[in-house]
Amino acid sequence: MTRMIAFLANQTDRVRCAVSQEVDALRFGEGTGAWGVGSVQSGEVLLRRRPVIGRDAPSLPEMVRDLRTGSLLACARRTEEARRPEETVPPWRFRQWLCAVDGDLTAMAPWREALDRALPDFLARNARGDGADERVAHLLFAQLHGEGRLDDPDLDRLTLARCARAAVRALDALCGRSMPVSMLATNGRVLVALAREVPLSWVRRQGVRDVSACAEAEAPPARPSVQAA
Repeated sequence: MTRMIAFLANQTDRVRCAVSQEVDALRFGEGTGAWGVGSVQSGEVLLRRRPVIGRDAPSLPEMVRDLRTGSLLACARRTEEARRPEETVPPWRFRQWLCAVDGDLTAMAPWREALDRALPDFLARNARGDGADERVAHLLFAQLHGEGRLDDPDLDRLTLARCARAAVRALDALCGRSMPVSMLATNGRVLVALAREVPLSWVRRQGVRDVSACAEAEAPPARPSVQAA
């Protein structure tokens, strides 16, 4: 089971209070697993992962408490594997890109080597784990490369959406059937979410007035009352 959430905003100092309303978005109960957070800060892509063993996954505000970013992907995954679960959790990174993938990808296992061969060499080398979802993320990077837009800082969201759909179609062709899948991808400037046969929801909030925690953080401290002698 993987839970994923994406955040895109125009104020880098609001991330913690903005996600405060999604406090339980990545919780999966007690068990073995891991969480990962990727963010873009001052043009630099940062990625960190932590294991979760025998306790609840931390809340999303805890995961991002020290970040100043307008763009992030955060994921939590429960797994039966106790050995280094943090190596299996999205998001996946390539250059300025972050991508997270979830879905029923067990059917991909027999075709992993074929998928690696289908990727450009520099992308196949970047996919270091064993997970199918990491390869699907690299299918997106391959589509962007094929469009000549992998390193384009001015990439528009429609092109990104088209490449995401093309990556899923390539996955279908490889597996010989329509695959249930969801995908989140961002380069810090644009964000695309795609879902097929997997639940997906989104919310748009307009400034402080829509987020009580931000309003509380912005409010000036109360002035002490002065009483006449």
